[in-house]
Amino acid sequence: MNSSNASPHRNWMQDEQPTGGKWIWITLLTLFIIAGLVLMGVLMRTPPTTRTYLASICIGEYPDNILPSPVYAGWPHSEFLGGFEQRGLESWLTLDPYLADSSPRSRNEFDEDLASLSGVLKGRGAKSRDTLVLYLRGHALVIDGEAHLLIGEFDRDQLLNSQEFRVPLAEIFAALQQLDVANVIVLADVCDLRTFPAAGVVANHVPQQIGRLIEDVNADASRAGARLWVITACASLQPAYASGLQQRSLFQAACEFACSSRSAANAEQLSLADFYEGLLRYSDFASSGEQTPLLFCSGSGGHLLENSASASQAWLDAQEVHLAGRLPAKPASAASQADAAADSMAQSEEKDSLPAASPRPQPGS
Repeated sequence: MNSSNASPHRNWMQDEQPTGGKWIWITLLTLFIIAGLVLMGVLMRTPPTTRTYLASICIGEYPDNILPSPVYAGWPHSEFLGGFEQRGLESWLTLDPYLADSSPRSRNEFDEDLASLSGVLKGRGAKSRDTLVLYLRGHALVIDGEAHLLIGEFDRDQLLNSQEFRVPLAEIFAALQQLDVANVIVLADVCDLRTFPAAGVVANHVPQQIGRLIEDVNADASRAGARLWVITACASLQPAYASGLQQRSLFQAACEFACSSRSAANAEQLSLADFYEGLLRYSDFASSGEQTPLLFCSGSGGHLLENSASASQAWLDAQEVHLAGRLPAKPASAASQADAAADSMAQSEEKDSLPAASPRPQPGS
């Protein structure tokens, strides 16, 4: 064979090898892929951020000749939410200007406020993993075996015979459960009336009726809509106190305490269980055990102070309901660190002046 003839095949040694510039691009591409995989792993392991929204509906005026208006019907949310900042936790988001200071004067206004919640939440960017806390203030009354929230100007006959001036709590809870959030927590400060002879009500068992309503609500977390929690200001036929000195109902003051650093059971976050523990602790101390808030959970079959398997499971679920997490740490000067240490000591002393809360149900009890 003539060696001068060109071979149709090139030796691999004759192929062009990568230059230094090409090696740089290959290295950068490899590093980019690795960084993307690492970031993806971190995001998959990090749970999505949940947010808590706060709204209130307060019925503060009733006809004086029929029943007294509830004391301290409004609630200064700015002071309440200030406890989060002092504790170093992210604050709840108020649904201003729609419901943060709502005071409906008729059944129609109330229905409009309730119906607007869904749109307001979506407008504020609420996701299906978030939580809504709704503070409900007014008078509730058990009429014909059903608990109603009273609204508007009425006389005795209108109250007993017309739905125009009362809203069944069952309807309110059903509407709240349809909201596209993970949890709805109702702070039901509606238990001021223990009796109302003018309407033929000798014993006004509002918390008991709420418990029966919540027991029938579906607690299946896989379905669409929210899981419903209701905290009543007291148990059936207990007094619902108020303080002229603090200008608060006891329940309002207990909620403020539960979100403050004085009640910090967990310095890193606030769960629904932590919040309820704070309510119990403050209420027991301030009322000498005469006023006990009750926590009901949809489908649990009773309140969470009961010694039952369903209450124990609901308590475990309450520990998983995230209400607030810790804010990112900020650099602190030596002076601010000293002030923080002094505040911490003062808060510790104040916490020590409060008794421990009642024992919670434990799994398997």
